[in-house]
Amino acid sequence: MLALIGRRLIQLLPTLFLVSVLIFLLQQLLPGDPATVMAGEERDPEVIAQGTTPIIHFTDPASGVPVNRSRGMMVAGDPPDAQRRGGWGHGQSPRSYGHDGAGGQIAWVDPESGISFCYLTNALDQNVIREGRRKISLSSKAAACRATP
Repeated sequence: MLALIGRRLIQLLPTLFLVSVLIFLLQQLLPGDPATVMAGEERDPEVIAQGTTPIIHFTDPASGVPVNRSRGMMVAGDPPDAQRRGGWGHGQSPRSYGHDGAGGQIAWVDPESGISFCYLTNALDQNVIREGRRKISLSSKAAACRATP
């Protein structure tokens, strides 16, 4: 029984990889800001602006890092602070927005490049240094995928 489960899990890995690549390639076909595209034809620009424009600026008391918050999202802001907060990594525009989650999860969208990135895990990494390094590394690699002129 365990051998069957092991084989099925091994067969699942290439499928997950191909699905991830397909989704990434389809994402590249979307024009402009993914938040605007997902909002549809009847989108309200004011609602999108509320979700993607910083309205609160403060310093995180635990880390001492400046934080930009919109209604429900974190906004990257200008370097070097963008690289220090929430695992944004290097290479995203100041207009990038998203959120980091518990245990090393992160999701963000860069409306200027059209790239969106999401990393989810079913584990809770309790090592905050390893978690932060992984988020920064993955986010930086995803941002490097954008087309350079």
